[in-house]
Amino acid sequence: MLSSMDEGVLAVDKRERIIHMNRVAGEILGVASRETKRELIQQVVRYANLQEFIKAVIGSQKPLARDLTLIGDGEKQIQANGTVLWNSENESIGALIILRDVTQLRHLETVRSDFVANVSHELKTPITSIKGFVETLLSGDWNHEPDILRFLEIISQQAGRLNSIIDDLLTLSRLEQKGGLVMKETTKLVPVIETAIYLCQLHAAKKNIQIDCLCPEALELNINGPLLEQALVNLIVNAIKYSDPDKKVLVLAEKKSESVAIYIKDEGFGIEQKHLERLFERFYRVDTARSRKLGGTGLGLSIVKHIVQAHEGTIRVESKLGAGSTFIITLPIGGSSD
Repeated sequence: MLSSMDEGVLAVDKRERIIHMNRVAGEILGVASRETKRELIQQVVRYANLQEFIKAVIGSQKPLARDLTLIGDGEKQIQANGTVLWNSENESIGALIILRDVTQLRHLETVRSDFVANVSHELKTPITSIKGFVETLLSGDWNHEPDILRFLEIISQQAGRLNSIIDDLLTLSRLEQKGGLVMKETTKLVPVIETAIYLCQLHAAKKNIQIDCLCPEALELNINGPLLEQALVNLIVNAIKYSDPDKKVLVLAEKKSESVAIYIKDEGFGIEQKHLERLFERFYRVDTARSRKLGGTGLGLSIVKHIVQAHEGTIRVESKLGAGSTFIITLPIGGSSD
């Protein structure tokens, strides 16, 4: 069974001696899998980052996952998942490592990302020109007939929407090209939240929606302030957009044992459970007609997900149809500045 698997399987004991290595693991690591039993992992595997990962799994006693680059004759991108290895008496005896070669997949992702970035850059110039000329034609220097004026306003509106989509695609491309590495520094969270709320006040005022903030003044995190601010703006604007007038939006931050949770709660329309798993996909829309009417690009939540992942955090949503939604960002307190 292990020999037939598409994934590499590597089992080691607490002393880091190899218990078993299947054929695929041997191919990934460039060793003869049948000749490795009872050998120390350091004698067989020359990749320091994989050795460190195995040590971390044995020491942590909990599941770990990591993307690794193995540099030898060529370069391989490996997705490693490790968990504690138990015997029949439920005793910890080592670690079980699952290795997946995702080199081709990462290459295709890079090609796609580069293509999107290049096309978006090329589209930016003509869209800017179209917007400029239409704005000139809509200025008071021209005396247009009502039908022509209406057509120009439609062109201006659609050009603006296309420009927003291009901006969001470029933002996503920049986040992907950084590979999750962003500059971070210890920052107080309150000013970041307050700035995000301030930037959303104009949207809120149009619908008479009140935005409240509850966050401890002394709360600090190792974050990229502008990026986290952008994520919060996207979530708050969404909360406003999908709420009826005269409702409230609450941004709440609280410290957990090893993390900080930021809640963005609204009193909006809510989301059906079947949509929640796909909500952060690019261009995914819960209600296509309503989303287009409200002017969304379909990329805002995907950008939020990438920003949160760049901070080694997680995002999830809780919602009930007709009773509002709560988006929860969880960020680690620790971590060194990049």
